[in-house]
Amino acid sequence: MRKNIYLVCILIFLMGCESEQDKADRFFIKGNIALAEGSNDEAIKMYDEAIAKNPELKEAYNNKGVALYRDGKLEEAIEVYSDVLLNVDANYIDASRNRLEAMLDANLFDKMGPDLIILDKFYPDSAFVDMTRGLIAVHRQSFGLARKFFERAISKEPDNADPLVNIANILYLDSKFEWSNEMLDSAEKIDPSVHSIYNTRSMILTAEGELEEALKQVNKALGIDEGNPYYLNNRGFTYIKMGELEKAKTDINVSIQKDFKNGWAYRNRGILFNLENDHESAVRNFELAVKYNPGIKELHANYGDALFEIGRKEDACSQWSISIDMFENNARESFQKYCK
Repeated sequence: MRKNIYLVCILIFLMGCESEQDKADRFFIKGNIALAEGSNDEAIKMYDEAIAKNPELKEAYNNKGVALYRDGKLEEAIEVYSDVLLNVDANYIDASRNRLEAMLDANLFDKMGPDLIILDKFYPDSAFVDMTRGLIAVHRQSFGLARKFFERAISKEPDNADPLVNIANILYLDSKFEWSNEMLDSAEKIDPSVHSIYNTRSMILTAEGELEEALKQVNKALGIDEGNPYYLNNRGFTYIKMGELEKAKTDINVSIQKDFKNGWAYRNRGILFNLENDHESAVRNFELAVKYNPGIKELHANYGDALFEIGRKEDACSQWSISIDMFENNARESFQKYCK
């Protein structure tokens, strides 16, 4: 039946009687073809034409958002999703979920509430909402709450490896490496193609001083997800530990270019500058790290070292004190020597 309708539409077009709706559908189909071929700019043009012919064609808005998202234009994609949800269909689930994905990538955690409510209403048994709430809790340093959300996601979708990896990340941050590895092993059995497994395993190995194996694991993650800014940054940190500072600098700089809000990358670049005795530059990078994520491991200890080197002793003591409050020991000696 659908094929017959399509043939009729073509005949109408050839007769010169194509309606605005027909034109909108034709541009929409062209957009989908361009999107499938990876021609995002062309797809966006076609979707704009479709919307101009039919401003109610919600699928054209959604797919335009997808094209913008794939082009790395997160804010523009979010605007398009918001437009269709505000002006065409407030309950359009595809746009709501896609906007949530874009907001996650853009670190817009405080703006996700409306989409979470909608998705929770329509898909109460989906693990996606629990996963997202868990990631928001991680961003807010509420690791206990985050773990509850991830565990609930596992109960809904036991064959999903992602919540296991996220719990492994929480355990890594708490220096519970053995338990973290157990979670990663379970995740790998479910789906060995999940690249974050190997990235987290690499971070554990770096913390344990197993640098060559750590490098193999992070390269395995990058082999699956080439150019991932977080993995590049973590490889950069491993290179720092190996004394390969130029390689570290390349990876960390590329990571920041790809995601300028990654506090871990600024921490690592600050450590690099400390090693090069450029403590002023180190301080500027540590300031950015604190701005984007003040709970980063070993951030405040290194920040204190840089401040001390440029003569800001009181500020250095403040940073070392924060590090000690986070149960890190590498700032304790400096604090006791210079701050009492």
